[in-house]
Amino acid sequence: MSCEKNGRKFSDAARRNGIGGQVSRYLNTLGSWSTYRDIGSAEEIPERITQVTGAYFGIKGLIEGILA
Repeated sequence: MSCEKNGRKFSDAARRNGIGGQVSRYLNTLGSWSTYRDIGSAEEIPERITQVTGAYFGIKGLIEGILA
């Protein structure tokens, strides 16, 4: 394989697995209907977003501390 081809593979993997990839997957999760299918009203959406964000990024304690 050429250096250019290896460089492209590395760059693609970094995008997929790096911060950009995490943000993309997170936004896809927030935009998915299945994220909200079991809530009872629109007023519950902010709480669900907080739950999803905490679970996705593993920052539950940080979020709870800010909202408290």
